[in-house]
Amino acid sequence: MTQLEILTVQDVADRLRISKSSVYELTRYRGSMRGSRLPARKVGKQLRFLAAEVDQWFLSLPQNVKPQRRKYQKRKTKKLQPSNQPCDQNSHQKLSPSAPKMPVDSG
Repeated sequence: MTQLEILTVQDVADRLRISKSSVYELTRYRGSMRGSRLPARKVGKQLRFLAAEVDQWFLSLPQNVKPQRRKYQKRKTKKLQPSNQPCDQNSHQKLSPSAPKMPVDSG
């Protein structure tokens, strides 16, 4: 009978040189966008992994020989249209119709 090497989450994290939270994320469906999920089995509330399956999963990942960077694209900004009204100091204050207007010092 062959002896299977069973690994814990910490063992897998050490083996792949990633964090424990990354191991948990790779076992979830949501974390598998970059490839297949990391194969795991639940024993009670704990995850366990077979070393041979982890190694096979790792070797099946695509090699990232030359990473491609996203090209920078300038955002199109809206140009503000100049208003026909002159700007003064009180133009930034919102006044109610019944509120008295404050005089502006011009000197």
